[in-house]
Amino acid sequence: MRRGPDGKTIDMMAAGDVLKGELGYFGTGVRTLRLYQTLQGAEAYAALLKGEASPASAHAAWHDKGGQAVVTATELNGQKNAMRPEHGGTINALLEALY
Repeated sequence: MRRGPDGKTIDMMAAGDVLKGELGYFGTGVRTLRLYQTLQGAEAYAALLKGEASPASAHAAWHDKGGQAVVTATELNGQKNAMRPEHGGTINALLEALY
């Protein structure tokens, strides 16, 4: 995790190794997956980062203020940017639990 200097963005990376089951467009056999994303509207997390709010309340505040997660880069089985915009449904399904 890395915060933008203005406090309005947070860069994050979600990773998975030896993923089980079917992964949408990619089917089975995904060994490694990395999704790099930027959270916009991240100033809603300021209280959490200061230790003044719970993760759940900060996340709710982020949603209430229209916060969005934008995938900036991907890595699938070691291949950089293997996922393209048409794979957005698969990416969104993976990140749904987080956002």
